[in-house]
Amino acid sequence: MPVNDALWQAHLPLNKLLKKGYYAVECSRRIEALMKDTRIDAMMLYNIPQYFMMGYPCVTIFDYAMTSSTC
Repeated sequence: MPVNDALWQAHLPLNKLLKKGYYAVECSRRIEALMKDTRIDAMMLYNIPQYFMMGYPCVTIFDYAMTSSTC
């Protein structure tokens, strides 16, 4: 996925969360373009910033992994 290099290389507060959010927005733009040109049957999402993508008209799997100190 092409991303803005300056933003991707920057060290920002909440760095990982901001970059995942940015990446999710860019993915969403790509998915919308693909939906117009191609029939997508299923989509797998794996992190909280991607949650807003669950409204697309295809089977959506949201794989939310939890950790626990009791495991």
